[in-house]
Amino acid sequence: MKKNLAALLCAGVITVSFAGCTYQDALFNSSGSSQAAQGDAQATTEPEVKAADFEKNLAGLSQYFEKLGIIAKAEKADGDQADPYIEMDASLVGAEAGRKYAAGSVTIELYEYKTTGLGDTAKEIIGEIEKNGSFSILELPEVKAYLSNSKKFMMIYTDKSINDEKPDENADNFKKRQNAVEKLAEF
Repeated sequence: MKKNLAALLCAGVITVSFAGCTYQDALFNSSGSSQAAQGDAQATTEPEVKAADFEKNLAGLSQYFEKLGIIAKAEKADGDQADPYIEMDASLVGAEAGRKYAAGSVTIELYEYKTTGLGDTAKEIIGEIEKNGSFSILELPEVKAYLSNSKKFMMIYTDKSINDEKPDENADNFKKRQNAVEKLAEF
């Protein structure tokens, strides 16, 4: 009888121990540090998107932004994928080529410049962006724009839901724009 009681008591202790561990695991899994650990685990299983893996041209930048989820491919009625951009007259900003993407309140324009032999318009636009973070053409209002570190690419990222005079830096839309600016810079 004593052996049965001792075995039952040991079984109870083991059960309580496992329950305690499971409870602690559940608490850990709902904490922020666990989410970071889970994010690290996902990052190791999903291939990392690197700027170096794409051609250094407008099509490569578009593909890079697509892989990052900054821009999305449109789906045709037959289920195929389509490029959801409009070709832009890049000569207005002195660029070689330009594309415009629009989804909801967000419009993204991407432009590619030559790396050598820039024309006067290109030099002026790039110089204004470097100095002011914006440029103006014709008699239109100033346009906020961003350059890649190489100055080969320019982006105009317009989100009507962001108040640029007093932005909410914790808002998702602001963070998405900042991510796009950072990824453009490294491209």
